[in-house]
Amino acid sequence: MKRFLLACIIFLGFLLESIFVEFLPSERFGIDRIFVPHFMIVLIMLISFFYNRNKAIIYALFFGLLFDIIYTNIIGVYLFTFPLIVYLISLFMKVLHTNLLVVFFVVLFGIVLLEMSVFGILYLVNVAHMDWQRFVLDRLYPTLVLNGFFLILVYYPMKKFLLKKLISKETDKLA
Repeated sequence: MKRFLLACIIFLGFLLESIFVEFLPSERFGIDRIFVPHFMIVLIMLISFFYNRNKAIIYALFFGLLFDIIYTNIIGVYLFTFPLIVYLISLFMKVLHTNLLVVFFVVLFGIVLLEMSVFGILYLVNVAHMDWQRFVLDRLYPTLVLNGFFLILVYYPMKKFLLKKLISKETDKLA
């Protein structure tokens, strides 16, 4: 079970995204903004920072495919963008410190890259039906706020869990 705990945590993030959209739609509160939860990719980015980049990329591939199958009509959009974003963001973290403030801005930058990439792809194939300004104001900014709050909530517990897992892995290698 220990072996699959990380995958289960990511899957829980995947489920929380659906639950959030289902039970807390912005229309219920009279808000005309689009809040897109990216809890799963936030967790995968944290895995790439504090545990193992290669595992994070594999999780991004798998969950990107799952995301495409369940939520989109175009297979490959998230399958391509999730691993690419995780890889690019992990390169930033090789030269930066992993404190909360730096991780916060790097993760938000990753979400900006993700949202812009997906919007660009969907715009090219005539699936996105909003202009750039509306996308930024009505979707990107609220998405960053929501995922920033989520990151603040999960940062310390995930960091502690992942570092403990990393130490356990290193100890097992030495034994």
